[in-house]
Amino acid sequence: MRAPRPPDAPADADAGADDTAPPRPHPLPVIGTSPSDADGTDGTDGSGHGGDDERPAWLRDARLIDPGAAGMAGAASGSSAADGWAHGPDGRRLPPGLARRRQAEAARSRPWHAPALKLAGMALIGASLALPLTLRQPDVPVEALVDRWALPPSSFIDLDGQLIHWREEGPVQAAGAPLLLLHDLGAHLQVWDDWSRALRPQRRVLRMDLPGHGLTGPWSVPPPGLPAALPPADPQARRALPGEQADGSADARAYRADVLARAVLAVIERQQLPPVVLVGHGLGGEVAWHLAALAPQRVRALVLLAPSGGALPGGGPRLSATPPHSPLAWQLLGLPAVGLHGEDTVPRWLVAQTLHQLAGDPTRVTDAQIDRYRDLLRRRGDRAVLHALARAEAGGTQPPALPALGAAADRPTLLLWGGRDRWQPPSQATPLRAALPQARLAVLPDLGHLLPEESGAAGAAVLQDFLRTHGL
Repeated sequence: MRAPRPPDAPADADAGADDTAPPRPHPLPVIGTSPSDADGTDGTDGSGHGGDDERPAWLRDARLIDPGAAGMAGAASGSSAADGWAHGPDGRRLPPGLARRRQAEAARSRPWHAPALKLAGMALIGASLALPLTLRQPDVPVEALVDRWALPPSSFIDLDGQLIHWREEGPVQAAGAPLLLLHDLGAHLQVWDDWSRALRPQRRVLRMDLPGHGLTGPWSVPPPGLPAALPPADPQARRALPGEQADGSADARAYRADVLARAVLAVIERQQLPPVVLVGHGLGGEVAWHLAALAPQRVRALVLLAPSGGALPGGGPRLSATPPHSPLAWQLLGLPAVGLHGEDTVPRWLVAQTLHQLAGDPTRVTDAQIDRYRDLLRRRGDRAVLHALARAEAGGTQPPALPALGAAADRPTLLLWGGRDRWQPPSQATPLRAALPQARLAVLPDLGHLLPEESGAAGAAVLQDFLRTHGL
């Protein structure tokens, strides 16, 4: 607290004082004057200002007369403490004009909105609890989606009790190796529609929904290469069903790329396919790598579109570096709290926002594309799989290291990247090319991560050129 001003101290001794100091017990002095010059001997008009008063209008109109300040002009005229003075919002006694202005300013800044803010806060909390319920779209059985998303030539392969959504187009006896197209995380076989239209006149084109995705859905039988019941993290918990954890939620371990590669290999063998050209996007590219290492005799060539993956062979860097711009949906799914509602909530705006982030040109994302992703994510169990994978990554779980390709290391390989890919940046092709010196790299500068859909026939043309070059 500031010491009291001596009686003989000039009034301007308080100039520059902190406005936040406690209210003064003494009256406010005339602004810009001191008692010694209030008589006009300094060449002013006695108010502390020259004849040409440049003060603001609100200050000129104020009667700056404080009866408690000795020697001030107007005090000798008999003004009293009741001569128009009033207490301001902070308790100070102010002349009437200044008091009115201060009161008006205080009225404008008065926290009248505090009750409204409280109500708004309560409404926001209620909305945060109710929104997941209003946006809630429960999972639907595969039968409810087949009529729209599994039209001919779609079919389902019964893989020892696990139904695999499968689509085959083009002449069976077509020259050249069949093309097996594998989609990315959270996607489905329909993302390859444009490529298939361009390729099927001359090629046998095969597509499938990977387990945990599209109409294939989560595991209903023990995943290949894993025990019938995955061992729970808690030894006291019950043993899980296929693809589940002990608490009944999806187990990310059942949907790793190396497990999915065994599922794809089982489909190849069931369909008695000749060696294929594996074309994989993102997660599908990682699956293709694992499959080539697992069964090189089944693979003629590799085409990897911005593939994900763990550490490269020989102690190389992790292929799937933490993306600098992860889509909002993926970040939200990694939050434990989202588990309360996230697995059965598919707000359309969030699907759209995710696709816009992944695309090189967000304006090219169509309403039909957004609706397709939203619909197919509602297949029973698919969202639980995505949630489990996002949670595992957020918890620090690393994807399995990419194995050495062995006999498949000399297979012709094409790397295809979008120049605007923020999820799997083109810079990640550098260590991949070091591991695959025979690989050819093609970068499509204006495209993002949604390469199968963004590149369309142009991407298929790059693939056809690659196949012709290697006589495939």
